[in-house]
Amino acid sequence: MGAKFNGRELGSVKFTDNRAGNTVHIGPFLPDYATDGDVWFDSDTQNNAGKNILQNINVATIVGRTINIATNSEYKDILLVTRGLTLSSDADLSLTLNNDNSSYIDAQATATTEMFKFVLVKGGITTNKFTFRFEDTQDTQGFQFGVAEGVYRNTANLITPILRAGVWQQVQSPTSIQLKISAGGFASGSILVYGVN
Repeated sequence: MGAKFNGRELGSVKFTDNRAGNTVHIGPFLPDYATDGDVWFDSDTQNNAGKNILQNINVATIVGRTINIATNSEYKDILLVTRGLTLSSDADLSLTLNNDNSSYIDAQATATTEMFKFVLVKGGITTNKFTFRFEDTQDTQGFQFGVAEGVYRNTANLITPILRAGVWQQVQSPTSIQLKISAGGFASGSILVYGVN
């Protein structure tokens, strides 16, 4: 197979690793018969450094205090990015996986009922931004972990930066992610859900 770059022939594609796979798959769907060592290019035009947008959720359309996000098992990593996440009133914001409310450890090695919790998020603020990253979600041998980054304004009107890790003590792949608030509702903003190759 030959390859071109800016119209110039580069020559054939060569696989130099010691794995069995030697096929390049191109297209939006996980190849049916991929072998370890194969390469998969997703043809999504919104692809951004391997991130493929799966959902763009308008949180103003959510009724209730929970946003339930289905994950896609075809991707190794999952990334959630919130933009302008505005709450109708002051509330705590938490994140769980697979509707599990009991199997988490926070960064201080303390058992918790959620993977992440941000206390006293001020309602009516449009500059809140959170990013949640879950890597190697297809692993069924080790615990799942995630990293939360971002910034929000708390009820004391202080800007609060976030960099936290959390562990889900389950040896299974997450099939859903829940964002929950303790009071009020979701007023505006969006959540971008990415699958990462």
